Amino acid sequence: LARLAAATVLALAACGDDGAATPSDTLVADTVVTDTADATAPDDTVADTESDTASPPDAADDTSPDAADTSAPAELDGFDRAAASVRVAARHWPDNPAQTVVVGTLWAADPPQGFALDATDGACRLSFGVNPFCSTPCEDGLCTAPDVCTPWPLNASAGDLRVAGGAADWSYRHAVSGYGAAYDETPFAGDDVITVSAPGGADFPAFSGAVAFPPPIEADVSGLDLDGDGPLVITWTPPPAGTEGTRVLVRLMADRGQHGRFPASMVECDVPDTGSVTIPEALRDAYSAPELFTCGKCPASAIIRYRRTRVRAGEHDVDLWAESELTFLLTPWTP
Repeated sequence: LARLAAATVLALAACGDDGAATPSDTLVADTVVTDTADATAPDDTVADTESDTASPPDAADDTSPDAADTSAPAELDGFDRAAASVRVAARHWPDNPAQTVVVGTLWAADPPQGFALDATDGACRLSFGVNPFCSTPCEDGLCTAPDVCTPWPLNASAGDLRVAGGAADWSYRHAVSGYGAAYDETPFAGDDVITVSAPGGADFPAFSGAVAFPPPIEADVSGLDLDGDGPLVITWTPPPAGTEGTRVLVRLMADRGQHGRFPASMVECDVPDTGSVTIPEALRDAYSAPELFTCGKCPASAIIRYRRTRVRAGEHDVDLWAESELTFLLTPWTP
């Protein structure tokens, strides 16, 4: 069992009674769980935050899976992502075993972004990296415009984070970069229910929820060609018959250019788990423009099968993600 420091895990990116029965609502991708015990109205301007000092609900001390409120599920938009999140992901390269990564970040407000949305076409969107120059390095923020450092919001602690399910029962203390670790094993099988909980802290209330792990994602990416004409079709093996509530996020990343910069461009498509997605030709061409691929640092692209549940922590939304991810390199000169 190999654990890496939380900071290392976040650099790679970006919870209970094991036998408790879990309502089927928590097994469906993109469902929102409303905490009816907390009468505070949702704060739509705050997502994935860590500095909320509102008092936790009366049940804050109960972080068992049974405490997860599964009332009023509602479908979420694929790109509607809360600022606070916990991700449990099994990641693998083609023909390689998976590594399990846990990353939890409870932002107290929306953090500054390194990408600017440029275009949307159907289920896909194109963004470009924002890489301005700040003559004075940003020590506690992100350079978002020339000589403008936008500070990071509070990366909050909700006490020790617990992730339990399958063959795993893991706990994490909060660090500067949040919660996280990596493991050279995959203790989750498809449809294993994972419970994620934290007892609450001074800056972030208690929360608890459950999400079912998706079946492993498999795809043949060897034939993908960015130099061809027409739209780019990406396919994967559909999930086993009877699988419910899974979606797939395809994320294509262009060159980073050099260490510390955001990739020059990114295409993301969030679609039902039916086995394929078609990226429009205009988005593909803009993403793969030759000047964007010098490959000083080529980041990995990914096909991610996931389920997601959203729970409430006081005034905050927290997204709980369970992911099976295939990572791969895709460049204009990929054979």
